[in-house]
Amino acid sequence: MEIKTAMKAYIQSKTNSKTLDGTFQIYDDQEQKMLTLRFSKIHDPVRILKNKGYFACTDFEVVGEPGRLYDLDFWLNPKAGNLVVTEQKVHKHPADNQGNKTARYTFKDEEIVDLQ
Repeated sequence: MEIKTAMKAYIQSKTNSKTLDGTFQIYDDQEQKMLTLRFSKIHDPVRILKNKGYFACTDFEVVGEPGRLYDLDFWLNPKAGNLVVTEQKVHKHPADNQGNKTARYTFKDEEIVDLQ
């Protein structure tokens, strides 16, 4: 699927290739710190949002902490014939080392509603 292909290409382009450790970094605006994560998977289904473009939800594991997963959301939009990531946000943070996560927001229709 084109959305997943674009997502994987974006993640790969942002993966730390200098140290070859395969890490992805994103700033967590709630915790006010940089997260160092490793890509795990893209959730199914990816979606088209009427007013926001394409949407993909992903899992990333905390480096050095097996089972601690972050759920990151990505929004993509067409630009010059390609899909590009236009926004990324931490949706859920780890609740434990068993893969359970705590949501920071939910969606009402296509709008984000904060839970905290």
